[in-house]
Amino acid sequence: MPDGRLLIARPDCAAAGAAYVPGVDAQGNAVAPADLPAAAPVVKPEEAPIEIDSRVARQFGAGVPGARVGRQVLGQVTVRDGHAYFNGQPLAPEASAAVTEACRAGK
Repeated sequence: MPDGRLLIARPDCAAAGAAYVPGVDAQGNAVAPADLPAAAPVVKPEEAPIEIDSRVARQFGAGVPGARVGRQVLGQVTVRDGHAYFNGQPLAPEASAAVTEACRAGK
């Protein structure tokens, strides 16, 4: 139709070959089924390491004395069993809770 609508009349629906037949295309040729295999379950890592470099530290207002311009790795925060560690040492409870919450929120 001129206004962009498509008009389908009852005879169009009753035409031979208009009924859906699984595994067959409109011309009667065999096709692969549309069903997809079940997705593999998502496996969450036991630890979620986050590399902290001088750029990340500056973003959060943490000054790095003697840090050169550019990227300088300062350490790694790891979240394990609901607790955060910096280079293997436990963070203070409030800092650990903040990191854990940020990880849960996907930030």
